[in-house]
Amino acid sequence: MTPNTSPNPNHTPTTTPRKRTRNKTTTKDSADEPESQHDDGDHESPSKKAKTKSPTKRTGGLGSIPTTYEEASEEDKLLIRLKDENKPWAEITKALEDITGVTLGAGLRARYARIKANLVGFEEGDGPILFELKKEIEDKQELEKWQRISEGIEARSGNKYPITTLQKKFKGLSKVNGGVAAAVKDEE
Repeated sequence: MTPNTSPNPNHTPTTTPRKRTRNKTTTKDSADEPESQHDDGDHESPSKKAKTKSPTKRTGGLGSIPTTYEEASEEDKLLIRLKDENKPWAEITKALEDITGVTLGAGLRARYARIKANLVGFEEGDGPILFELKKEIEDKQELEKWQRISEGIEARSGNKYPITTLQKKFKGLSKVNGGVAAAVKDEE
């Protein structure tokens, strides 16, 4: 019990509220019983009823997307085969709806695209090449960007600056102005 130290002598001391704790139940949910049956003098509030979990991921009529051809259901294999034979989507949808008994709709096209993306094999040796080419292209684009900026400044103001000077000045202006948008003015 923590006494209240208020200057009013007529005020009765109050207790500090206790944190609510969850009652442990084993076989029967105590929240289903009337309060008088499980009142054991503890004066704690009853625990909340557990919410029923809603499904987080809705699986369509064809189940989850397979990651390998071996995991694919017969319906998914039929979908792949029919599309690879260049059948129209209306025909593919009707065939799969007849087999499954589930209305599939436009989601079938997205399913096909995701399945095909999962089934494409990627050679282990191509991983480092992917990273190397991405870096080369980004470096080249970065250099071209600053060259074009330099040419643009020269065309508009007649002043020619080295790329490193422009990069440094841009970084400094961005810090001072709180970003690029503050430095850009409307021409209206």
